[in-house]
Amino acid sequence: MAFSKALVTTELDVSQPSCLKEAMECLLTLLEKDSDQDLDENMRTESCTHAMNILRALFRHSLLGELVAPYVSRGVMAAITGFKGDTWASRNAATLLFGALIIRIFGVKHSRDELNRRNRMTGRVFFERFPSLYDFLLGELKEAADVSTEKSDSATSSSLHLFPSLFPVLLILSRLYPSSLEGTDSNLQLSAFIPFVECCLKSKIYKTRELAARAMVPLITSNVYVSHLDGAFSKAMNVGVEQNNIHGILLQ
Repeated sequence: MAFSKALVTTELDVSQPSCLKEAMECLLTLLEKDSDQDLDENMRTESCTHAMNILRALFRHSLLGELVAPYVSRGVMAAITGFKGDTWASRNAATLLFGALIIRIFGVKHSRDELNRRNRMTGRVFFERFPSLYDFLLGELKEAADVSTEKSDSATSSSLHLFPSLFPVLLILSRLYPSSLEGTDSNLQLSAFIPFVECCLKSKIYKTRELAARAMVPLITSNVYVSHLDGAFSKAMNVGVEQNNIHGILLQ
């Protein structure tokens, strides 16, 4: 990693960052490939793990700043996909890469308790800045909800299955906050996430319910705020609603 950083940062003093562009493309393309026939499974896992570690170092480097910004969306998708890895090494590398990207996107968190407004952005700004993440995050969330439904149909419990990429998706949504302009002049409607986030509110896992409740906040625009609360409380008072679901509703 130190060699890679030294190579791309030294180039900045003498020429255009062609080496950085080539390195980022090569690393991200490796992670985006479903399989590589030239490598066996162990070699591919090792290669992807090293690629994620190098990307983490490059995204964290202060001198690269805006130069790595065009690759943030692909980096986030590669990191979240890495959460589904078969080995601990690949999942650990994906976690570290995701953490570096969260800092790159939202900045360093200065308070250990509550998120400062400086470490957040509106859903509108986020998806206008990273439009390719809209379909990706929605797809991951929908897949998690579908798995949850399948598990519920095969068992008496309606808990949400622990889907590998669910936590990072909810974490990103929880870093957003609502805007008065949300949903206007844009095809990126945040309301599309609501049914799938609501599914997460039923989870038996406390942390999932907590993150889902936080993620719900930027999805509720001011014009539907009252009606959403009315519907949530009405649902919580229905007979037969599980305690986990009631708790998830009240966490909002």
